[in-house]
Amino acid sequence: MSSARRWAGFRRGGEHKHCIDIANFVNGVAFKSEHFSDDPEALPVVKIAEIKNGLTGQTKYTKREMDEKYLIDNGEILLSWSGNPDTSIDTFIWTKGLGLLNQHIFRVILKDESERYFVYYQLKVLRSTFAEIARDKQTTGLGHFTLSDMKRMHVLLLSKALIRHFNIQVSAIFERWYGNLINSQSLSRLRDTLLPKLLSGQLRIPEAEKLVTEAT
Repeated sequence: MSSARRWAGFRRGGEHKHCIDIANFVNGVAFKSEHFSDDPEALPVVKIAEIKNGLTGQTKYTKREMDEKYLIDNGEILLSWSGNPDTSIDTFIWTKGLGLLNQHIFRVILKDESERYFVYYQLKVLRSTFAEIARDKQTTGLGHFTLSDMKRMHVLLLSKALIRHFNIQVSAIFERWYGNLINSQSLSRLRDTLLPKLLSGQLRIPEAEKLVTEAT
């Protein structure tokens, strides 16, 4: 089947709507220095740096009481709408556990869980468009796009039948990719735990190998 005929089939199976209508977009919250805490039970404040690099020594933590809509966990779709258009404007999947969302990032709340794969990939496809809008508003290296911009963008919203077909095609690829992200986090934590003990002699290589095997 030609690409033109396939596209015609997709158009018959769906309808065009504004980008903002494909999900609910919740912007994160601005945190101030007085909100940060060293308490062991504090949650990480998730900025673009945490999304891209994970939780590091530079990550801030907070015990500030927040509305539940700002609480994120593994598997959340996050859309960064502010920053360097070439390196920060993008759609991500969060894999670092519980955290509280900082401003400049949308939490993408699905209207229907069956649309997870399509919404994620549709937003990824729109990355270049988001980046171009942000570039037009760029000042001192930073740019942004807004919900108002998303209201003016038209996207294809598929029928339930085509959503099911799309899920069949991409679910295995997406879940394997996501599983690898989660496993990578576990292995990184294990490395950070074992390496100091190996270097100090507290743990021998055969014992470390056994722990790695059990973890994987």
